[in-house]
Amino acid sequence: MLCTQINIGREPYPLYMAKDLIVKLDSLLSSYIKNRFVFMLTDENVFNHYGKTIIDVLKNNGAKFDHFIIPSGEESKSIDNYRKIIDKLTDEKYNRNSVLIAVGGGVIGDLGGFVASTYMRGIDMIHIPTTLLAQVDSSIGGKTGINYEGFKNLLGTFYHPKAVVVDTNTLNTLPNREFIAAFGEVIKYGMLGDYNLLVDLDKNYVKYLNRDIDLDKIILKCIKMKEQIVIKDEMDLGLRQTLNLGHTFAHGIESSTSFNKFFHGEAVALGLLLAANLSFFLRLITADYYKFIKKIIYKYYSNLFEYKFNGEEILKSMAMDKKNKDNYITFVLPTDKEQVKVFNNIPMEIIRKAIAEVNYGFSCK
Repeated sequence: MLCTQINIGREPYPLYMAKDLIVKLDSLLSSYIKNRFVFMLTDENVFNHYGKTIIDVLKNNGAKFDHFIIPSGEESKSIDNYRKIIDKLTDEKYNRNSVLIAVGGGVIGDLGGFVASTYMRGIDMIHIPTTLLAQVDSSIGGKTGINYEGFKNLLGTFYHPKAVVVDTNTLNTLPNREFIAAFGEVIKYGMLGDYNLLVDLDKNYVKYLNRDIDLDKIILKCIKMKEQIVIKDEMDLGLRQTLNLGHTFAHGIESSTSFNKFFHGEAVALGLLLAANLSFFLRLITADYYKFIKKIIYKYYSNLFEYKFNGEEILKSMAMDKKNKDNYITFVLPTDKEQVKVFNNIPMEIIRKAIAEVNYGFSCK
């Protein structure tokens, strides 16, 4: 078993990674949950695969154990589900010494983190990410959030878990589309600071798509890249904004399609394509690098390229992004291999033209 320390926040926390950790949670988490009220938050799909096992393993460790199941999907990251969970905690008299265990993907982590950070001004939380996207990105860093009135993560906090448990066997039960979706985030990390990762993703894409390559190294690589960025800017005031590469467009795509057309990683991949195109449009990157990025994205997401963007709806959604400044949309754009920069002075008409150019020209083959 790999155990590494995540040095973010006031109190560093451990990340455990190996196969079959879910059946060992009783010993692994004993010090965190012994004689405490334990509350598990998960979704329907994850509960069907692992719910009974986790309940059987953990129910005798805490003084009290209960769980709450939400529907799978981004639409569940809502104020209504937040209210239902708070009502459940209140009705069952969970106290400030309680522990919330979030078992699932990014939706569960974001929602569970928001609940844990706000219930009684904060209770302990443990992440058990079961999707590749959550394992490479969203389970660390401390961002929580829920969507509100059609806008992505409009309500949220910064709140770190006490521990993260990555059982890589959970990837075996992921549907193929959801598994592949996560590579949008992996490509992002390659663009941020590891060109060799992009080369690897390009060269071995068939093996990755067929799950013929062990992903432990990629998971750890992405986690450590994120850790090194967040250490320097925990509250997202400067350097950490670079982690939003592709995400301004992605959140606009998600919001404009009511959060029910794309997995988050798919939206990120399309967002990276739009960001790269905008960079090329502004002559920030070379034609060769732009073509290379497009080629990789096409290899993993060719099924998405029949979709036509609603450019005006995307712009409307992006205009509400919380990172915007002085009536300009804030973008993180690639400027070279392993280099990105934050821009908040790009005229709307140029953004509109860049979106239209991609919308009618998916020339990635």
